[in-house]
Amino acid sequence: MKLTKPSILELRSLSLVFDGPVRGREGIVKGLLAIGSALVAVAAALDVPARVELPAIRPQMTAESTPRTLDECFAVLAKKLPAETLVEMQRGSEDDMSRYHHGLGTWLRNNWGLWDRGPLYQHFHALGLNHPDDMSGVILDSFWRYLHERPLEVEKQVAAYREYERAAKYPSPNSNPRCASAIEVVLTLYRDWPNGSPRIIHMGECCADHVVWSYEVDRGWYRPDAAQSAAWGSDPEERYDPCGKRAAVEQGDEADER
Repeated sequence: MKLTKPSILELRSLSLVFDGPVRGREGIVKGLLAIGSALVAVAAALDVPARVELPAIRPQMTAESTPRTLDECFAVLAKKLPAETLVEMQRGSEDDMSRYHHGLGTWLRNNWGLWDRGPLYQHFHALGLNHPDDMSGVILDSFWRYLHERPLEVEKQVAAYREYERAAKYPSPNSNPRCASAIEVVLTLYRDWPNGSPRIIHMGECCADHVVWSYEVDRGWYRPDAAQSAAWGSDPEERYDPCGKRAAVEQGDEADER
């Protein structure tokens, strides 16, 4: 019979052999035998060398501890999350972890000091992250990789978030030399370049002549293409109107009705 790797729930169940007091020589022998049998079973099921290259889990961390580093996040999450949630994470893909951005992710940001710039925030800030949303994203994606014994590649994750932050930067309202007034961004389109890097397009209207412009951080201001113009033309009534053009049209219609 082919043995499969035990889940983190199965590994966590090994802690049962340590529960309760051990009394007398017979109890000690039984306890040692139980521990030895459990370790042999795990080693056989894993079918890997005795040393598994995973981030260190600190046993002193409890479900109610506030982690200060990424590896401490793993320890707390493994103890705090319901069993069904851990199973769901194991069965899902890494992309599926985005479903936890709200809910669990919100709880992490609010309770682990990411908004308050506590120790865990400082840990991620030292790695190059600035926003609590990005920090919780790295925690969740890294936890999925931890559960699946995948390389964490934290540096690559941080680099991806930093590139997204760079690409998403808003233009200065007065940075378009071909507009005599300010341009306020009221629509943002999210696309991907063929190499997978983010392409973020900001769009706004020049109030001086009502010409629509697109902006990308690596390209600057330019006139929108057909796809961007189509996106701009959809649901214009739902979009913020900083130039007051819509209000002027409505006032004109009311005057005509009189």
